[in-house]
Amino acid sequence: MVRRRQPEPDEGAGDVVCPACATGNPRDRRFCRRCGAALDTVRPGPAAPVSWWRRLCRALVRGARWLARPRSGGWGLVHRIGILLLAVALLAGLGYGVVRLGTRASDAVRDRLADPEPVSPVSVGASSQARSHSAELVVDGLSNSYWAPAGNGPGRGEYVELTFGTPFRMLNLIVHSGVSAQRDVFLRQARPAELELTVWTSQGEPETTTLRLADRAGPQTFRRVFPDVVRIRLTVRQSYGGAADRRTAIAEVEIFHRSS
Repeated sequence: MVRRRQPEPDEGAGDVVCPACATGNPRDRRFCRRCGAALDTVRPGPAAPVSWWRRLCRALVRGARWLARPRSGGWGLVHRIGILLLAVALLAGLGYGVVRLGTRASDAVRDRLADPEPVSPVSVGASSQARSHSAELVVDGLSNSYWAPAGNGPGRGEYVELTFGTPFRMLNLIVHSGVSAQRDVFLRQARPAELELTVWTSQGEPETTTLRLADRAGPQTFRRVFPDVVRIRLTVRQSYGGAADRRTAIAEVEIFHRSS
């Protein structure tokens, strides 16, 4: 009769088992206490953590296997139809995402590589205009002529508006603040400190952003990308040097688009 060796008192379920004689050993031992064999090769180590994407993949695989499990009878037919509809929906969503993201990525690259070109409006209007300082002067190409509203003061809420003949993709705009590019003349009238830019597209939905200007003469460039632009409005929100005997002036507005 073959008898089994009785375990020693300090042997336990969590001990390291010797690969040579199957004797249990405490976890802190490097050699078997019975036969002296090395235990390093069987010493347990901490399990490596599973990354989130591996867990997600496993969950998706389990879900796919559950969906693909064959079923009989009427439920089997319903199951197969459900799988087909789900696959079609996933493919449609994937295709839509690829098209949308692909178009946006392509536009972003082309915007960065493009050499912006100026675009001229077909008409210019304003909320009001002073005598000899009409709205059309913001697109006359001269920095010493300017638009100013009819009333004196900071001009809050007054605006100038540009309308274009065909939709275009706007990349940049340049604002020449004040009445002149010469510093001494520039300081004689009020200048916009903050403009609200409202853009209308060919779909008719307006979008609004804020332009904050420095109090200095000369052009100030703003990168604002909008597709299918048909109309632009610049509304004065805050001004530098506003006073009861001064008007807030804008000398020139230049709009640039992507040619192709």
